[in-house]
Order: sequence, then structure tokens, then C-alpha cells
Amino acid sequence: MCIRDRYQRRVHGEYQSSQLQMGGSQSQLTPYGEKFDLTQFTELKRPPNDSRFGNIKVFERKGQPNALYMQKTRIAKSAAEKDKFVELVQQRYGIVHENILRIYGFDVQEQGNMCGSAFVINTYADFFENSLDKEITTRRTQNWRYYEPELWYLIFSTTKGLMKLRENNGVHGDIRPLNLLIDNQGQVKIADMSILGSGETGYSRALTQKARTFLTPNLLNQLNQKNPKPQHDPLSSDIFSLGITLLSAANLEVLEKLYDRTPGKASFRADILKSVLDLSLIHISEPTRQAEISYAVFCLK
Repeated sequence: MCIRDRYQRRVHGEYQSSQLQMGGSQSQLTPYGEKFDLTQFTELKRPPNDSRFGNIKVFERKGQPNALYMQKTRIAKSAAEKDKFVELVQQRYGIVHENILRIYGFDVQEQGNMCGSAFVINTYADFFENSLDKEITTRRTQNWRYYEPELWYLIFSTTKGLMKLRENNGVHGDIRPLNLLIDNQGQVKIADMSILGSGETGYSRALTQKARTFLTPNLLNQLNQKNPKPQHDPLSSDIFSLGITLLSAANLEVLEKLYDRTPGKASFRADILKSVLDLSLIHISEPTRQAEISYAVFCLK
């Protein structure tokens, strides 16, 4: 993975006050946080839908081809919905940590029409193509397993990011390989999907059958009951999901087989978990090349 620390950058300038046409009157665009002057960026041509973030725009800073940023647009259909999201992002964009995907700021613009008002909210963040699930796939095709120091680094980095969220009264809610990005220096970045994704937790996405998420046995029981407001410890649920994510890395396989997802009868396959754990220990204890181990230990330091 060759994951390294201390990678941080800032962007200065101003937001481009582009008007998103919805019909009717438009209000002044209100920016929050650091600002982007999109005239200093080039929009990249991409597939219409990103598997992690949905519909986004990706920009490259002119003269810096490795510096990519994304614009995530969402529509709030009421002032209450807008205020709730603005409160969430205001809390989140102030968190700067090496293991959390950087959100620089956002802007809000009211759009009026005959049916009332809606609000266009653009959020601006770093963007990285690589993620843990892509790396697992690549390594599997090459039979290039993670060495133990790399897995320890993955644990250490992701846990630090989760602790930082916790310190700021936040949790993630959907830890899985898809949502752990890897930057150009190999640093793990937790992507906050409540802001940059669909706005849903892993449980709510499982409840609506939109995604196969790594839920705890407790959440699976409540999923079977279709409980819209599950009772659980969100941090413990994140840690459980992180454990399944790490096992996925150790086995070079996103561990769907640990779950029986039969509607109304979903369960966690503890019987399969034991064999997965045994196999994981075999994989990470295989002989390794000293040079690569030394470099992984250097990354850990």
C-alpha cells in the first residue's frame, strides 16, 4: 500500500458563482469555508456516475495535474432540509486530519419557482481515484498480498480518522473498502459519505437495499424488523465494519460471504468467520521480502 503521512494541501481563491438553472428567480450564492475560483481549474471528462459519490464533477488545478478536487451537488427541497445539511457540513469542513478526506467548504444558492423554493448546495473536497476496494482487486489479480506492517498501518490510520470524527461528535456509519480512499502518496483517507455520498448511513442503505454494507449482528436483527431508527452504539458499529474491512484486505476479497442477506432473515455467518480468520493468519505470516517490510515499517513510523 505504501501509505505515507503528512500530506495536506490548501486551496485559495474564490468560488465561481455559477448559476444552476432550475427556473424561476435566483438568490445570491453564499459561500462557506475556503473558496474555489473554478476559472483556475479544468473540469475532467468522467463517467456520469461515480460508484462512491454518485454524480459529481471532478476538476484538475491548472498546472497541477495530480491535484484533483470534486464538486458534489445536492438539492434541498426545503429550508429545514437545507439548514440540517448546512449544520452538518459546517461541523465537518472544519475537521482537518491526515486520515479524513478534506472538505474545503460549500456554497448555497436558493432557487425559486411557482412551487416554492429549493436550495442548491455545492460541496468541494479533495478527490482520489484510488480506494481500498480497487487496490484489493488489483492486488488479487497479481496475487500481491498485504504484508503485516501494511495491515497494521491500515488499522492505525483508519482508527485515527475515526477517533478524530468522534472527538468532533461525529461517526462515519458506513466503513467498507469502497469508502476508504488512498491518495497519491498512499495515505488512507476516510470519505464522509453522509456529506459526499447519498447522505445515508450504511444501515439506511441496507434497509432500502441500495448497498451491501458491513453491519453488526445487532443491526442485522433490527434490519430484519425494518426498524427505521436502530438502537446501537455508532462507534462500535464503525469499529466492527472496520474489522470486516481489514479482513477483506488480508484475504484480498471483499467479504460478502460473511453475510446472509436473505430479506427478513439477514444474518452474520460466524461459522465462516472462523475459517476466514484462520486463512488471514496464514496469508499475513507468509515470508516477505526484507526491503519491502523495512519500507512498510518506515511508513508506520
